[in-house]
Amino acid sequence: MVSLKKKYLFFLVLWSVGFQVCAQGFVIKHFDIDLTVRANGALKIKETIDVFFTEAKHGIYKDIPTRYNIEFQTGLESATYKLLRNNMLIMPIRNIRVQPATYSLEPEENYLRIKIGDVNEKVEGSQRYIIEYEVDNIAAYYSDHVEINWNLIGDQWNARIEKATYTVHLPQPQSTYNPVLFATFTGASGSTSNASQSQWVDNQTLKGAISQPLELNQSWTVNLRFPKDNIRYEAGDESFLAKKFFLQHYDTHYAIQKDGSTEVTIKADLKFVNTVNSLWVSIDNFVSERVFGLSGRWLDSHTYYTIENVQWKGTVQDKEEPFKIHFTDVKAGDERRVELRYTLKGNVANDVQNVGYSRVFFRHKNYFLDEPILASKTVITLPISVAEAKWRADESPDFNSELLTSRTDGQNIIIESTKPISSDDYFYQPAVSVPSGVLASSSGVAWKRWWTNNQWVFYSLLPLIFVFWFWHKKGRDKPITIVPQYYPPSNMTPAEAGVLIDDKLHDHDIISLIPYWASQGLIKIEEIETVVLLGLLKNTDYKLTRLNSLPETATSYEKRLFDGLFSGQNSVLLSSLRLTFYKTMEKVTELLKDKIKANRHYEGSGIGAGSAMKIVGYAVFFLAFILFALSFEGFFGIGFISVETGAGALLLGLVMVVLSRKMPKKSLLGVEMYRQLAGYRMFMQTVEQPRLQQLIREDPHYFDKTLPYAMVFNLTDNWSQKFEALNVPPPSWYSSNVNGFTTSQFARRFQDASQTMSNTLTSAPSKSGSSGGGGSSGGGFGGGGGGSW
Repeated sequence: MVSLKKKYLFFLVLWSVGFQVCAQGFVIKHFDIDLTVRANGALKIKETIDVFFTEAKHGIYKDIPTRYNIEFQTGLESATYKLLRNNMLIMPIRNIRVQPATYSLEPEENYLRIKIGDVNEKVEGSQRYIIEYEVDNIAAYYSDHVEINWNLIGDQWNARIEKATYTVHLPQPQSTYNPVLFATFTGASGSTSNASQSQWVDNQTLKGAISQPLELNQSWTVNLRFPKDNIRYEAGDESFLAKKFFLQHYDTHYAIQKDGSTEVTIKADLKFVNTVNSLWVSIDNFVSERVFGLSGRWLDSHTYYTIENVQWKGTVQDKEEPFKIHFTDVKAGDERRVELRYTLKGNVANDVQNVGYSRVFFRHKNYFLDEPILASKTVITLPISVAEAKWRADESPDFNSELLTSRTDGQNIIIESTKPISSDDYFYQPAVSVPSGVLASSSGVAWKRWWTNNQWVFYSLLPLIFVFWFWHKKGRDKPITIVPQYYPPSNMTPAEAGVLIDDKLHDHDIISLIPYWASQGLIKIEEIETVVLLGLLKNTDYKLTRLNSLPETATSYEKRLFDGLFSGQNSVLLSSLRLTFYKTMEKVTELLKDKIKANRHYEGSGIGAGSAMKIVGYAVFFLAFILFALSFEGFFGIGFISVETGAGALLLGLVMVVLSRKMPKKSLLGVEMYRQLAGYRMFMQTVEQPRLQQLIREDPHYFDKTLPYAMVFNLTDNWSQKFEALNVPPPSWYSSNVNGFTTSQFARRFQDASQTMSNTLTSAPSKSGSSGGGGSSGGGFGGGGGGSW
């Protein structure tokens, strides 16, 4: 009976697999991916797909996602990308080459389809397809490393994949002491299992293969983690930010007439990346200030003027909305030139900064849905020579001089872009004035209105005065005189000293406890050189050995860290703690904060006071944006609140955030402890050798005992060099396989060890707090899927 059941199960599985193959009409016999990582984080990809068709088909298609919504996770560091706007990342795909050569590209809103095959021919049996392309904007840049998460095979393939292999070529050989880390995942989307094997074949090439077939809707993802300096950052091409189209050229002509009006002509060359049926543009007909003598209406802090004679060319203008236009038969890849003409009136006033001149007001920006601009040119034509006028292109602080340049030619002021521009960078308000009498203008300034325009600037100073008073009372430390100290304060661990010296808790403050314990004879540190991949690659690990237990007087955070490191064992390899020890570090951090608070070195809430003020400062920032919104038309009526109120709140929030960096205020005891620590740091920086020799004679282990404090002061290298000239041997608790191990060599290797300890003990499994979720199958960029047609 058992035998029959096994046979039945075997044929059931065989029938299921065969049904899938027949249903899809093909199976992928071998899917090979060759990835070349560029030095700038881009990828060059070559995919070789061996397919067996069980029925006649034209060929296959492959879908590659191009848009990703990046979700940053609270509490995790947010990555930086080359192009990211409103958490939307666009992955450009370039240099596509396909074999066989017959193929078409079908761009959709969120992905690109590569369709291979001839519509007039069908194929059967074994076929090979080779797809080559390049992608960019997928590298996630963190403060200390760079991650690339790539879906080697996406979960949307409508076929079973029997065999899959990959090769990754690094841009440069990896460092022995700071290697490139990798992880792979297979299975359904979100799976953290790994049915594949990978290994380095040399220090620049990684190879891998799946160990079992990938069924329908299963994917294969590789996560690469590079040292920070291995992948350089480059700004991306703004055209890839386009949602519907981008502007290849955006040319604007302002012709100032003698009657005081301004004739405006906008010519835009659009290249569409998606289907567009209609488009609505919003022309600014106001000056973002209160201008006296300008023949317009005031709406809180804006002065409005009129727009007339709106006309479009190259498109169909809406019958009811003059700034709405319609397109017909427009699809991705199409190009269109549209032209907009209109007249500004009532935008001339006396120039209060240049007596005897009249100023022409207008705002220049990209009015086309905030889409990116590759090249821009603005021409302002005066009724007189520019030499007789006064003008500045950068009157507005929004004028980006890194992106725009200006020049003159006769009666023309010409402003041109020097590189592609995103909508955020393209707004300015030129200052153009001509001698009075050349243009028809309104009457001059009414000084009685001056207070109306500026009163809120003074009102915003009142809370600022209070904040400065509060900081002076509750945040400013008592002035002290610092004199050199030969020893750090007694009964203060280097971890606590590291917090007090700069009012911040760093990872290296906690790591300093390891050499601190070693100097007390509790542990020793040993470099372990490991050889992997048949001797092609060497790696340095660190072995921590427990020699004695912590004394009963040790603090709770010391005990938690010590017990967490050894967990009842006498020795531990540092590499074994990677991705698992971070929770212990989080608990140690909490206990250290509790101890700092118990020490009463700070007034009030301790080191959290600065954080509290920072939070309040950001809250005021948020309030400022609400106040700005209330200043615009449509919020509770005209003139409900002044724009200056929002500006004052913005300034107040900025000051609070800046002052929060100078907090918290230390208690009298904290000031005294800080004075001793700062004095000891001064001593480390300035001590002369005769004095150092005397201290060594008094205590031969003076260097060992003081090294952890040099570490939290960021003076390890400087401090070690002072002992090098005195022939002081390296600490006995640190062993290395380097011949002729000197103090300076020890300092360099110990700093490497400390950095490795910090990276290892704080490393957490990648949750892609940035991005494409490289910590699971299907969680990277790329991938997608495909099928037959």
